Amino acid sequence: VVTDESLLAVALGVASISAGGLACHALAPFLHLRFSVLTGAELVVLCGVFLLAVWLVSILPVLAGMSATLFLNTDTDAVPVRFSLSNVRFMLIAQYSMVMFIVIVGFGISRQMRLIQTLQVGGMEEDILGMQEQPDTVQERYGTLKAELLTYPEIESVTSAMQLPGEAIRDGISVWREGETPEDKRSLSLLVVGEDFFPFFRMQPVAGTAFKHSSRTYSEEKDLLMDFFFAGKTPGASISEEYIINRKAAKVLGFASPEDAVGQLLFLDGLGGPVGYINRGIIAGVADDFNYTTTFEETKPQIILQRKFFQHCILVRFSPGRKHEGLATFNRVWASVNPDGPANGAFLQDVYATVYHNELNAQALVHIFALLSLTVANLGLIIILAFIIRRKTREIAIRKVNGATSMDILRLLNSRFFLWTGISFVIAVPAAYVVMIRWLQHFAYRTDLDWQIFALAGLSVFMLSALAVSIPSWRASRRNLVQALKMD
Repeated sequence: VVTDESLLAVALGVASISAGGLACHALAPFLHLRFSVLTGAELVVLCGVFLLAVWLVSILPVLAGMSATLFLNTDTDAVPVRFSLSNVRFMLIAQYSMVMFIVIVGFGISRQMRLIQTLQVGGMEEDILGMQEQPDTVQERYGTLKAELLTYPEIESVTSAMQLPGEAIRDGISVWREGETPEDKRSLSLLVVGEDFFPFFRMQPVAGTAFKHSSRTYSEEKDLLMDFFFAGKTPGASISEEYIINRKAAKVLGFASPEDAVGQLLFLDGLGGPVGYINRGIIAGVADDFNYTTTFEETKPQIILQRKFFQHCILVRFSPGRKHEGLATFNRVWASVNPDGPANGAFLQDVYATVYHNELNAQALVHIFALLSLTVANLGLIIILAFIIRRKTREIAIRKVNGATSMDILRLLNSRFFLWTGISFVIAVPAAYVVMIRWLQHFAYRTDLDWQIFALAGLSVFMLSALAVSIPSWRASRRNLVQALKMD
């Protein structure tokens, strides 16, 4: 005959297997295991090995406490099986090590995603709409579109750029300073933007000023471009423009400080690409090393040009709290200015959600499974505590008769569980640290894995577990003494 205690232990084994299964799925994104690239057999083996290990940790303590007569003797008068509580601690430590691991990793990825939001241009914004891959006809009408949109209060600002944030910048150009020769040129990453680009993203140069409004029209720049392409002509010193460089570009160009770079004349290599139709300009300002691409790669030394040409992407910022109204206005104005076709629009947050699709999915998955695993583990903890309380009911009553307080009873019942969760934390921290270090290597900009992440994660699990065991322990400490002493 199997006693109720053994059945409870088997139930706990099943709970452990469930927690292990949840952990298996939660760990995969952080270890960069993609189920889509695993064969069916590999997936079965991977999950099977993990679940078998968890099952052994969970069920062996139960089997170790069973009499051999359970398997060999079917006599109903056989001695009941007794389950040793001394072995339960191994199962709980294994469970809570998994839970602690997942929770720590969840805290780590959440902090990294918050860092990404703050580093990405417009990463914290919800009201920015971007349109990409616009044809020449739309670029030519951009001035009309912008002027019309800004007449509505629900439209806060409009700008344009060669590409949307979150896309890799692959264009570059060679640059040299006044007093140098073309042989002294340095290669810089190139970003071409439209008017009001820096005010649109609320960025201020660390030295100098942002771009002034250009006096050239789209048609004038088109003529310059045609002369450059078909006749090889450049305006030379007759036409100049303004540039903004980032801190890294200032260092590459040899300036001692951002302030020293402001007002200096730069030359562009006309053979470096189509932007060479204007080949000289003054550095108007130096910007910080803002992240316009992704956090997977470091910001490169960069020069930013303000042109009417190559504005393939249009960006619209809606007034706070008026996104839906602004979107309706934008669609109406777009249809009147560009009746040839709809805009290819997407909110900037959706653009970043596509770029960081795997990371955001991993974040959501780990949070969900951390909650489920913690729930399963706490249920097992409550089951074990209920079993202990039932065994120690008379002992509790006798202790109370001899003057023990409710707090003394709480310490008696809960102290071992607090010790086991502490051991689980010690086991989980090194494993979580190694996994997080490996995951963060995929980013050029990484959050710090300081002690606060581990302490906060461990404290969260500890507090929830303490609450789970304290409620039934408190009820047991307040039970009627006469009823408790009469129990068999």
